[in-house]
Amino acid sequence: MGALTASACTIFELNDSGFAANAVHLLHMEPMFGGGNNGTLFVDATKFAYKCSEGGGWHDFFRVEDVLVPWSKGRELIEGVTCRRMGFQDIDVLLDRRFSFSWNDVDAMGAHKLWRPQEWVRARMDYKLRALATYPQPTVGFHIRGGDKGEEDVLQKRKTTEPADFIKATLRAWPGLKVGTCIMVGDDFDRIREAEQLARKHLGCQIFRSVPYFRREGHVQYHFNMQGFEERCTGTVDFLTDIELLARADYAALTFNSGLAHLVDVLRVSLYGKHRSTFVDASYARRAPRQDWWEPIRRHLREARRKLRPRRVMRRKQPL
Repeated sequence: MGALTASACTIFELNDSGFAANAVHLLHMEPMFGGGNNGTLFVDATKFAYKCSEGGGWHDFFRVEDVLVPWSKGRELIEGVTCRRMGFQDIDVLLDRRFSFSWNDVDAMGAHKLWRPQEWVRARMDYKLRALATYPQPTVGFHIRGGDKGEEDVLQKRKTTEPADFIKATLRAWPGLKVGTCIMVGDDFDRIREAEQLARKHLGCQIFRSVPYFRREGHVQYHFNMQGFEERCTGTVDFLTDIELLARADYAALTFNSGLAHLVDVLRVSLYGKHRSTFVDASYARRAPRQDWWEPIRRHLREARRKLRPRRVMRRKQPL
C-alpha cells in the first residue's frame, strides 16, 4: 500500500456537506490508508459540521482513537514529513477508476473499524432500541426526506421520492409481509405524517416515531451548519440514533437519492447480519430500476414465478 502515495502519512479532509457523504467516504478511506498501510491516517474535521466543540468531529461520537488521528498542524509536524491531503474526489478516483473496488466490499471493512459509538452515544441509541423492542414485530424502517432534498432533485433532474413510493416499494418487495411496526425517521413533518397515514392504511402497522427534527420544514445543510455546537452535537446524536434504528430494523425502505441509503445498507449487512433481500430502494422510476443490491435477483425471481403459473386453457363450447 505504500505505493499509493509518496508520503508516509495521509490527511483525509471531511467537508461541510451532509453526514452520510462524509461517513461513506471515510468508510472508503480507512481500509486503504488505515491500519498503518501508509503511516498515520489523520482526519481533518475543520469543515465538518457534525461536532460538539471546536476541534471536534468524528471522534466526538465514535471510538476510533486506534484507527484515526484527529489532525492538527502540531501532530503533522511530529511526523517529520508533509502528509498527503486527500478529499472526496481523490478517494473516488482511486476507488472507482484505479482499483475498480466495490463500494460494498470496501465500506464493510471500514464499518467494522469506524462505526463504534462512544458509550454516551450508545446509551442514547440503546434507549430508543429498548423502546422499539416493546412494539409488534417485524419492523420496517423508512427514511422520509424533505428540506433541501427537493432542490437537489431538481438539479439532478430526478423524480422526488414521495411518501407513497416508500409504501409501494414495500408492498412490491415483500408481498404478503405482515408488518408489525413501521419506524418513521426523517426531517419533514408533513411528509412523515403522510407516510404514517399510508402505512397504517396499506401495511396495517403501528407507528414508531423518532425524535422530531428541529426544523419543521426539514433539513437544509446550510441552516444546520450555522447552528451552535450544542445544537449540532444534539442533532448529530439524534441522527445517529435514526441511522441505528434503520440499520437494526427487520426490513428497510430508503431512497438512493440520499447518501444515507448506502450507509444504512452497509451497516445492516456488515454489522448486523441482515440479508440483502431485506433492503429496498424506494426511488423507483419507470425507466430506472431500483438501485439496491437485491433488485436484480428480485426481478429474476418474480419473472420465474410468473413463468411457473399455470396457463389458462380456453375450451371451445360443445355444440348443443
